[in-house]
Amino acid sequence: MRVEVVAEGGGAPQELRAVLASQSGPIVTITCPGDSAAASLQCLAGGLAIDANAVPADLTLKAPGCAFPTLALAADATDRVFRWTPTRVVRQVRFEGWAPLLV
Repeated sequence: MRVEVVAEGGGAPQELRAVLASQSGPIVTITCPGDSAAASLQCLAGGLAIDANAVPADLTLKAPGCAFPTLALAADATDRVFRWTPTRVVRQVRFEGWAPLLV
């Protein structure tokens, strides 16, 4: 099973963190690029690969500055390719007047 990550302008985000909570084993995390293959996760160019033996599982994807979804991976979906486009989270800060400084 593969997850392809496509950033908003094409290409992949500079960094991706994945957390896999499998019903058949421990929680596994990996940061791409950089980490070696974990027990059931492996970084690929443009995404990651998931060992079919780890499914069913919940996969949470995190990219800096983006919302992070959790995908429910079903056992019957082991040959699928999931595509995820990270959604940018924009923080809006608004100041109304002055607030007291507490020391």
